[in-house]
Formats: sequence, structure tokens, C-alpha cells
Amino acid sequence: GLNKTGFDMPTIYVPNPNKQVRCVNQIEEVCKDIEKTITQTIQNTLNSLEKDCDSIGDMVDQAIARDNQARADNMKAYLKGGFLYMLTLTLPLAMFLSLVLAMLQESLLVDLLGQGGTEL
Repeated sequence: GLNKTGFDMPTIYVPNPNKQVRCVNQIEEVCKDIEKTITQTIQNTLNSLEKDCDSIGDMVDQAIARDNQARADNMKAYLKGGFLYMLTLTLPLAMFLSLVLAMLQESLLVDLLGQGGTEL
């Protein structure tokens, strides 16, 4: 029945086999309500967990895509830097070699390269 606070409070008690009881024990109904509430709370938590896992999966996929793009950009920059480095070494080396060949006597060049090598 209704108590003084205005909400329905079921009658629950631990039965005593030695005493006769005049009211109906409603503990089974209370247990069912508690079990229903717990089940609903667990289901809500599992639903929230599923959404969170999907969100984390999406963030991981985005992070992997960003990492792959950064790796490709780094490789391009590395290759470009290597090419420019080789270019900066090649030009001074060619100039130095040209200077050395110009300073050598023609007879020494013929001995080193042969008659066909000096005609370039």
C-alpha cells in the first residue's frame, strides 16, 4: 500500500516458518524489478561501450592515414634532399676534374687515356 511519503512500497520480509503471516510477501516482485533495472543498466553500458569502441577505431584509422601520408611526404623530402646533395657535389667535382685535366700535360693524358680519350 501507500505509505506516508506517497510512493508505493511493497511488503518484503524474511519469512519465519514458525509464525503465521497475514500479508503477502512481495520480495519476488522487488527482485524482478531490481534484476530488470540491472539488466537495463548493463545494456546501456554495453551500448555506450560499443559506440566508444567504434569511435576509437575511427580515430585509429585516421591516425594511421595521417601517419602514412606523413611517411610518404618524408620519403619525398628525403629523396629530394639526396638529389640536391648529389647535385651540389657533382658540379664542384666536375669543375675540379676539368681544372685538373686542363693543367695536365697533353702527353700525360695520352699515356693515361690513350689517343682516342684525349680527342674529347
